[in-house]
Amino acid sequence: MRAILLFVTAAIILGACGSEDEELLSVKLKSESEYIKTGISCGYCAGVCLDSLAVTPNKLIYKRTTWEEGDPKTEIIEQAFTQKGWENLIGLVPLQEFSELDLESCARCWDGCDYWLEIKSGGIENSISFAWNEFPQQVDSLTKALNSIKEQFNDD
Repeated sequence: MRAILLFVTAAIILGACGSEDEELLSVKLKSESEYIKTGISCGYCAGVCLDSLAVTPNKLIYKRTTWEEGDPKTEIIEQAFTQKGWENLIGLVPLQEFSELDLESCARCWDGCDYWLEIKSGGIENSISFAWNEFPQQVDSLTKALNSIKEQFNDD
């Protein structure tokens, strides 16, 4: 019984963290007609366990939550982005194929990490999640480019 209670509590906490991440980005992107949102969500870890990147044709929004000693620390960084940069990124994924993907991982439910990706562009809107470093072929180039952008924020 005790193990079941611990598992349910952990699942609720993990679910709440992901919801908070999504909620913040949704508020900041409310007026945007096109965007790419991505991030990681990990279970049972220290250090950076949640991060999110939202990309629009004119801005980048990066959110990172770290756990060290005690409470989590959250940082949000916004930067300008260019239309050309947007076109390069969105051109890395076949939108029709992406819209047909139906992937929902839960590696974060244990001690792994999930990578999630949501795209809204050209009348297409879909979101997927998959175990970290198991990128579907359709989004491999895009996830590498997005990770490169996130690394720039982490170098600061």
